[in-house]
Parts: sequence; C-alpha cells; structure tokens
Amino acid sequence: MKKQEILLATTNIGKLNEIRAVLSDSFELLSLADLNIDIQILEDGDTFEENAVKKALGIMHKTDKITLADDSGLEIDFFEKLTNKKFSGAQPSTGEFLGVDSANFMGVTTPYDVRCAHILDIMRDVPENLRTARFVCVLALAIPANSQVILAKGSLEGLIATEISENGKHGFGYDPIFYVPEIGKTLGELAIHEKNSISHRAKALAVMAEKMKILL
Repeated sequence: MKKQEILLATTNIGKLNEIRAVLSDSFELLSLADLNIDIQILEDGDTFEENAVKKALGIMHKTDKITLADDSGLEIDFFEKLTNKKFSGAQPSTGEFLGVDSANFMGVTTPYDVRCAHILDIMRDVPENLRTARFVCVLALAIPANSQVILAKGSLEGLIATEISENGKHGFGYDPIFYVPEIGKTLGELAIHEKNSISHRAKALAVMAEKMKILL
C-alpha cells in the first residue's frame, strides 16, 4: 500500500532529519528540494502558532499537497527580564530577542556558533537558578481537501549552559548551549535518536503523528 505523501515545509536539514526519523515509517515525506520548490514565506506572526499555520497554508496553496510546517525557538527567561518583553504576545522583528524571533537573533546570516557564544557572554555572570530556558515547537498540518489545519505543540525545559561542551557536535542551532539537567548533557551532545526521545520537536511530532493516523 502506497504511503500518504506529506510535504515538509522547511529547508532546515536538522529539522528535516528529526521529522523523518519519527514519521518516515508511516508516511512518504517530501522536502521542498525534492520537488524543486523555492518558496519563501514571511514569518511575521506574533506567535509560533501563527507562523506555523502561515507556512503550512502558504505552501499548501501553492503545491496542493498536504503540508507539515514547523515553527520553533528558544525562550530564555533571563532575556525576557533583560529586554522587558514577554514571550506570549508580539515580539520585535529586530532579532534582539529570541522566542518566536530566534532565527533572526543577531541576523539571519550570523552563524549559530557565533550566536551561542554571544548568549554565553551575555549570561557569563548569571547564576544557575536564573539560567532557565525552554525550546518550543509548534507543528501545523494543512490539508488541501478542506484547508483544515491541525496543530500540535511540544516544549522542553532546561538551562543555558555556561560553556559549549567539547562533545557537543550533534544537533543544530542553539542545541550546544541548551543543557538538560535530567540527563546531564546539552542537546548538542545527543545523537539524533537520543534527542528524539526527549526534544520539543519529538513531543510535538508524537502528538501530530497520532492525529495524522486518524485524519489521513
């Protein structure tokens, strides 16, 4: 029996690999590159939910394919206090904050090792009890037959590390500085199968997978 095709609305290789590791047994997963599609969706929403829905619907309408989109980011509680901004509600588009604007922090072309080093420098004197943070992921599945959109959300609580571990060669983005106390490692130290057992995206995917089995 042919698997149901799902178009993944991201060009982020790390996200693609994590989604494929969870869903590829049940669905035929296509990337934008597989279809030679170059579509840019402006992520100007105030929340992860708004951005995920906008991406899913935007690409669904252009391709007429069932589309799964992801919007995710890193929320650092110390930065919320530092900037007097709130994670819930409108975020600045300048990249001075994180949260829903995580991809723009320090500018979209800035390498993540530079961003991570800058965050650690800002927080070098911040005690452990004030280094709390979380990764948040919202998935949106858009279905062409009725333009229905299904949402799933996951989060992972942790701390901002004090340094980048020499073993932190895995993961992507801000993973090398996100420390998970329960396992005593950063996400950057975990192989993909280990990360997919605890991560914010894995949690959202687990919820979404159950909904997809019923709807598709």
